[in-house]
Amino acid sequence: MSNLEGSLIVTQEKGIHFRSMIEFNKICQRHSVNVVVKKQSTKLEASSSNTMGILLLCISKGDEVVFKISGEHKSSVEAAFNDFTLAFAA
Repeated sequence: MSNLEGSLIVTQEKGIHFRSMIEFNKICQRHSVNVVVKKQSTKLEASSSNTMGILLLCISKGDEVVFKISGEHKSSVEAAFNDFTLAFAA
């Protein structure tokens, strides 16, 4: 089992919203990873299996978000973080 924790600043105009959760879930499935998302300005976090929980974090443009990613292979975990960066912070 491999783990990675990384943070990024959300640059999407609407933040992480319902439509962008579709991409979030695709990344998790594509790389076979589990993710815990934490919004830095709060103590709240939600797992990738809880779409509504992530939406309730109300992640907006400019928010710092921590991704705690775990999966079987280090390469998959790193690729997932890169995809999250491209999807939400590029």
